[in-house]
Amino acid sequence: MSVPDRPVRRYSCGVAYMRPILTSRQHPLVKRLAGLQLKKIRKETGLFLIEGPKLLQEAISAGLAPEVILAIPELAGSWADHPAYQPVSLDVMAKIASTDTPPPVLAAAPIIDRPLPANADLIVFLDDLQDPGNLGTILRVAEAAGASQIMLSPGCVDPYNPKVVRGTMGSLFRLPWRQVDDTVAALATLREAGWQIVATTLDAPVRIDRMTWGDRVVLLIGQEGRGLSEACREAATAAVSIPMRAPVESLNAAVATAALLYEVWRHRDYRGAVPSP
Repeated sequence: MSVPDRPVRRYSCGVAYMRPILTSRQHPLVKRLAGLQLKKIRKETGLFLIEGPKLLQEAISAGLAPEVILAIPELAGSWADHPAYQPVSLDVMAKIASTDTPPPVLAAAPIIDRPLPANADLIVFLDDLQDPGNLGTILRVAEAAGASQIMLSPGCVDPYNPKVVRGTMGSLFRLPWRQVDDTVAALATLREAGWQIVATTLDAPVRIDRMTWGDRVVLLIGQEGRGLSEACREAATAAVSIPMRAPVESLNAAVATAALLYEVWRHRDYRGAVPSP
């Protein structure tokens, strides 16, 4: 559908807007979308930002339906034919975008809920992870290595933080995840259901390559600075360590998660991997 000559009134975030190009930073829609950089506004509206054409295409391919798509007219390309298209000036795009260099297109889409699949066998539980970059990388590597779901403690960074969304490269739209209300209760439920809950600690006597991995595994990943909380340590049914050469004493949370995930997957003979060319 091409951009109509006459204004068409639409609504996004509860705010009316028109198809003619938006140039004012003070327009209610612009201010509301710029607010989606904040967790509070994302929670109020039920929307989050998707920045860049590739990420937007990944979202749509995963079944998300953008409520509004903003694009700079001369860079809009085929997005100008989308029913949710709204042309904006570069200045307006810069106001809304979370990056120093604004993308040619961005969108606001509804927050989604993907339930844990019935055949789940590998969960990554993140304990108060704070760094958006780490969470984005973990979501991406978790999907690549066959994790069934990501679980986040109440104190974790918001998965819809713009930096997290960009870092996942689309995995956020496909991999089931949920933020629990109570860490102790969530892990107790998993333990009672027969899941092997594995803590990663520096002093664990068992290395990851010598671990006897169960059929259903929960990997506990601690906060960047503090490590695992006492609640997570007490909930664990086993503990492993990742071998390192001196003088290195610890690994980035995303790197440690990747090492664990691929070790579990190796134990499962890389089931589901894309065949090598």
